[in-house]
Amino acid sequence: MRVDWLSLLAFRSYKSLEWSPEPGVNLLFGPNGAGKTNALEAIGYLGSLKSFRSTPDSAVIADGAESAVIRAGLTSEDRNRLVEIELPRQGSRRTQVDKTRLKRAADLLGVVRVVAFLPDDLDLIKRGPSYRRDLLDAIAVQLWPAVSSIGRYGREMLSSRLVGVTTRVSRCGIRGWPSRRDA
Repeated sequence: MRVDWLSLLAFRSYKSLEWSPEPGVNLLFGPNGAGKTNALEAIGYLGSLKSFRSTPDSAVIADGAESAVIRAGLTSEDRNRLVEIELPRQGSRRTQVDKTRLKRAADLLGVVRVVAFLPDDLDLIKRGPSYRRDLLDAIAVQLWPAVSSIGRYGREMLSSRLVGVTTRVSRCGIRGWPSRRDA
């Protein structure tokens, strides 16, 4: 996926922004507070319908504005797409892809594929495997949108399978690791 252009209205520090990235790698640089991360946050929002800063939608609306708008022209698999999101301070978010309003947030999955890697994501190394599984789940949903419907059921299935594996290993004379229920 490639971002051909990005337009922001009343999104965080931007009253208005029109940006057309150059082909290839683009560097965003400037002093602290210039809005570099805000532009990247808007692109991330296009793919997940939430801020990677874990803030409510109302936090991305510029002070004094009634709503924020994110619009982007994208090229994905040699197909041009238009994604538009309006975030009103009151009421519900409106999302359109190619001028067609989406009925469910899940309909956006797979249209915009974005993975944000932030300094806090070093926790991937520092924290346990469940944290890494959560990231892989988020990436899998972007690559294969049908995975989102598996959700909790898939995790329960995996958990029960691991319990079965530890039980079979124990019966073979090899001591398995204790499950949470055994601890």
